[in-house]
Formats: sequence, C-alpha cells, structure tokens
Amino acid sequence: MTNCNRHNSISVGRYPAGYRRGAVLAAALVEFLVAAAILFGVLQDVVRHHRQLLTGRQQLQTQWLAQAGVDRAVAQLRKSADYRGETWRVPADELDGVAPAEVKIHLESVADQPDDLRLRVDAEYPTDSVHCSQQTREATIHLK
Repeated sequence: MTNCNRHNSISVGRYPAGYRRGAVLAAALVEFLVAAAILFGVLQDVVRHHRQLLTGRQQLQTQWLAQAGVDRAVAQLRKSADYRGETWRVPADELDGVAPAEVKIHLESVADQPDDLRLRVDAEYPTDSVHCSQQTREATIHLK
C-alpha cells in the first residue's frame, strides 16, 4: 500500500465560479456599452445628414423663389408701367406641399435715371418655421 495524498476536490480554476460569472457579465456589459456608443454615433451622423439635406433643399427652394420674384416683377411691369411691387404669398400646395413661402417685391425709381427702376426681391421659405431660409436679389431694370 502506497501512501498517497489524494484530494477528492476538483480544482477548475484559480477563482471561484461566482467570480467567473461576474467577469463574464462585466465583459458583456462593456461590449454592450461599446456597441451602444457606436450606434449612437451612427444615429447622430444620420440625423446631422438629414438636417443638412433639409437645409440645402430649403436654400435651393428659396433661391428659385427669389428668381421667380424677379421674373414676376418683369412680367408685371410689362403689363403695367405703374407696378411697384407686392408681397407674393405662395401656398404650400403650389410648392412642395410642405410649407408656404413669401416673396416681397419692391421697385423704386432711380434718382438720376428716370428710365430705370431698382428692384429688390426678398424670398423666405418656409414662412411658418423658425428655421427658414432667406434670399435677396437686387437688380436694375431699364424700362426703355
């Protein structure tokens, strides 16, 4: 008979099982937080890009409205030499169906040149929003 010191307990690792479960839970939590941070960053980029697209669309629409105001003033002057401007309200359904616009057209005589008119067009779109786009066009119109 040999004299062996045998232990009946089995050692799986250096740390108890409860500690290992906690470490796995902590690692999973860290991975979740990293994934959430990445997702949050991607969502912020998407929202920023969407806002930039909206702003660009509004600015482009306002530029077209300002040019339309210039064209409208010229057309009105052809109908009547007494035309001196107006506030042209463009309903949403005539644009994109989203929001209305306002175009202010103002004509005034040029002091030393009786055959010329100074035109100023101020376009604003959308008029029912805090974040609107504004565009101004100025020109001199020769009547003869």
